[in-house]
Parts: sequence; structure tokens; C-alpha cells
Amino acid sequence: RKLFTTSPKLKIRHLKKHLAALLKLDKYDNIYIVLPVVNYTLSGLSESAKARESTDAAMRQDLLCDQELEDFMTLKDIYEQYGMGTAWELRLLYHFSQSTIVDGVVRLVG
Repeated sequence: RKLFTTSPKLKIRHLKKHLAALLKLDKYDNIYIVLPVVNYTLSGLSESAKARESTDAAMRQDLLCDQELEDFMTLKDIYEQYGMGTAWELRLLYHFSQSTIVDGVVRLVG
């Protein structure tokens, strides 16, 4: 099963645990959620990141934005560009709110 939806109240760590279970991984420390820049902005994450820059608070490193990627690129294009295999990647839909559905890519960093 490669596509699924989650509850809008689901926390990132719970999503990562679920994905780790699907991938049969012992831990989920190396799972990073990558969001399209449009949804990253719509969900307010970019604003909270700017606010944190002026403080000593550390930004979470497991929630990333694909701002360097063009919107029209497909997953296949990305795999080919970076020489990444597809066996360990999952496509997912993640709800940040009732009105915003975020289409993201799970990236495992070895």
C-alpha cells in the first residue's frame, strides 16, 4: 500500500511511527517529511520558521520544504536527478487542517 490519508490531528511523530511500521524499520529517527513549498506556506510553517530565527529555539529538522524543486517535477524526475532508488520511498497525503491537504514525500536518510 503506497498511498494513504491521515487524520488532521495526527502529529508528525505518530506519522513517522506509522511509516516506520509499514517499512518494518526498528526506529524512525532517519525519516524526514518533505512538503511542497505551496503547502508548507499554506500550513503556516514558513511563518513559524521566520519567527523562530530570532530566538534560540531550535527548528525541527524532520519537517522540510522542497522549495528548491519545481512544482512540475515528478517523483521519477527527482529520483533520476538525485540517483535515488524508489524501493524505500512512500508517497503520502497528509492533512495539516480540514481545508489543507498536503501532498508530501517521505525521504529516508541513511
